[in-house]
Amino acid sequence: MNPFFRNHLFAILALMIALTGCAKKADTRKPVDQIKAEVQTMSVKDLEAFAKAYAGEIASQKTEVEKIGDQIKALTVSDLMGDKAKDIKDKLSAISGEVEALTVRYQVYADKFREKGGDAAKIQISQS
Repeated sequence: MNPFFRNHLFAILALMIALTGCAKKADTRKPVDQIKAEVQTMSVKDLEAFAKAYAGEIASQKTEVEKIGDQIKALTVSDLMGDKAKDIKDKLSAISGEVEALTVRYQVYADKFREKGGDAAKIQISQS
């Protein structure tokens, strides 16, 4: 392989990895108290990015809840008493817990974003 090409390829790959690591992500494992401490020194731009990440994940999870609701509606009466319904209800419960955890964290970022003068319309959770 041409050394010039190899060096540029390496540089491009390194840049891609670095940029991928910079994306703001919703993380329900991050303690709320830690988030509350971190937002104190965040810029409006960073607060907006995190709030949008959480809002996007919440919207995505709400879509999943709607799909599960449709699955429940499609069950027969006998299915509602069986394992199939239990599995669906367990999945719904897990997703609902995830949405609750995401919402608590989103609210921390959103409150500080608005407090620092950010436009709340930019970080709204989309309704399906």
